[in-house]
Parts: sequence; structure tokens; C-alpha cells
Amino acid sequence: SRKDSPRRALDLLRAMTTQYENGINRDVRPDRTTYTAVVDAHARKGDIEGALDVFKTMKDDFLSGNRRARPSVHVYGILINAWSKSNHPDAPIEAERLLKKITELSSKGRLKISRERFNTGPNTQIYNQVMNCWSKSDRPEGPARTLDMLNMMALKYRNDGLVDVRPDRFSYASCMNAFARRGDVEGVSRVWKMMKEDYYSGNKSAKSNRH
Repeated sequence: SRKDSPRRALDLLRAMTTQYENGINRDVRPDRTTYTAVVDAHARKGDIEGALDVFKTMKDDFLSGNRRARPSVHVYGILINAWSKSNHPDAPIEAERLLKKITELSSKGRLKISRERFNTGPNTQIYNQVMNCWSKSDRPEGPARTLDMLNMMALKYRNDGLVDVRPDRFSYASCMNAFARRGDVEGVSRVWKMMKEDYYSGNKSAKSNRH
């Protein structure tokens, strides 16, 4: 993709906003899709600050009355993924903060998953992105945080019947990698055992190439 994609996308967003606010063209008011595309353009280039600035504009526009600019699960996922790619020392903390925000908004019925439905909470992919962020970090609490999330996902599936949050092979791989990076063989073995037990209990998404 072009190096100037974020700037060009932001210029178009600003042009749309100006035309709408000045009454030149009332049909070009930015919506969820518009903002998400611009956030993504910055995130793909590793520009987390640019992505967050556009996201703030999106939220401000929504709160000012533009209901079509309501943030979705997708845009939160883009931001979490951007933090994961940033290698910023606070990336996992910021990613987990966004995860908690998704949970909070979803519980209040304020987060769209599509035009027809509101989201019921973060799904497996979102959890995996946050776990990957912790797994790649050098923070000492990384292994514990990934294991906590893995257990939380399994608990939500077993107790609440939330199929969309059931751990898959990527969930387990992130957790094992977090322990492996610190040379914790026992931790890796423990998570590997959990993965095998989950797979043989019927979770085909937990299948590994070694099964």
C-alpha cells in the first residue's frame, strides 16, 4: 500500500466533514465505515497515535449526535491489533484497556457488531489479539496475564455458553509463547496439556499440527 495512504485518507475525511458542516453537501457526513477505514489506514502503518486521534474524532462525532458514527467491535479490534504491532512497552496494558471497554459498552448495549445487531462482548479474535500483545511484550506479568485470559475465555464458554469466546489454537499458542519467551518449560507444558484436553473434549478449534 502507498506510504501516503493515512494522510490521503485523513484529508478525504476532513473534506467530507467540511462539506457537511458548511452545508455544501449534506449527503457526505462521515459514518462508521468512513472513520474505521481511516483508523485502519493509520494502524496498518504502525501509526498508533494517528489511529487514536481519528478514533477520538469518531467518538466525538458520535457523541455530538452523529448516530451513524457509533464505534463498532471492528474498529476496537483494529486499535488492539495496532497496539500489538507497535512494540510500545505499554501496548499490552492499552490493548487490555480497550478489551475492557468493549466488555463495558457491550454490557450496556452500546456497541454495534453490524447494522442489525449489537455485540454481546469481545470474541475469540479480540481476546487473541490482546493475548498476543501480552505474549510479545517483555513485561514480567505477560505469562500470567495470557493465562488469566485463556482461563477467562474457557470459563465464559463453559458457564455462560458463549461460543464466540471459546479458545482456539491461536489462544493456546499465544499463551505458550508467553511462557516460552521466559524459558518457563513447566508453564508451556501446562498450557499444552490444557490445549490437548480441550481438543479431545470436543473443541476442534484447539487442534494443533502435533495432535
